[in-house]
Amino acid sequence: ATLTAPDAPIGQRLSAAMAKVGENMAVPRTARLAGDYIASYIHFDKIGVLVAFGGVDDSTASADAFTTFANEIAMQVAAASPLYVSREEVPTEAREREKGIYRAQLEGSGKPAAVLDRIVEGKLGSFYEQVVLLDQPSIRPEKSKLKVADLVAEVAKVTGHPVRIVEFARFKVGEG
Repeated sequence: ATLTAPDAPIGQRLSAAMAKVGENMAVPRTARLAGDYIASYIHFDKIGVLVAFGGVDDSTASADAFTTFANEIAMQVAAASPLYVSREEVPTEAREREKGIYRAQLEGSGKPAAVLDRIVEGKLGSFYEQVVLLDQPSIRPEKSKLKVADLVAEVAKVTGHPVRIVEFARFKVGEG
């Protein structure tokens, strides 16, 4: 699915909409995603999500397995609020800050440094499950044992194409 730019700049379209409905509106944040396929999801008119996928051709985009998967991933982003697609996107500062917090919690435990390092890495895995989309467990009850990365691999196998999540944008009413 190819997206095209609107006929008028967003500011002009917003002004026209405000004139039509008689309400003052603002668009505090926008996103432009690049991918072969963009999935969207709106949750109770309060949360909106766009997810860009790569490795998707026309036959994949029209396959039921892929469209169901793409919708589920958009719902996942809406429900679980990840910050990054993959671990590689997590800034070094954030990773080091988390490690520092975990080390401080374990201070004075008397455990050897090697054991502390393994504990910190385990806790870092839990951090990734909260903030990294591919590391999150699926929100679907029947797939809760699978991580999103497993679902990506599953749909790639079913469709025969190297489907991947490129990026996402999550919008919530009231957030700038």
